[in-house]
Amino acid sequence: MNPVTETIKIDAPRDLVERLTRQGADVKKIIRDALTREAEQADLQELRRLADEASMILQKVSDEAIVEAIRKSRDQH
Repeated sequence: MNPVTETIKIDAPRDLVERLTRQGADVKKIIRDALTREAEQADLQELRRLADEASMILQKVSDEAIVEAIRKSRDQH
């Protein structure tokens, strides 16, 4: 099953594309790879933000409350 794709148009200097093509580079693959890297970086940045947010919330929980939650969880199993 093929993934759904989106066609995009970019304005790139012609000489740049021609130089890459002459060297045998797959320009479409280069662009796809660059988009993938950017998406991964954006995902990581979002995960870091969420981890920081979770850390701030967990810092407000007392050690005693954590110990009590662990004990209750153990008792249930």
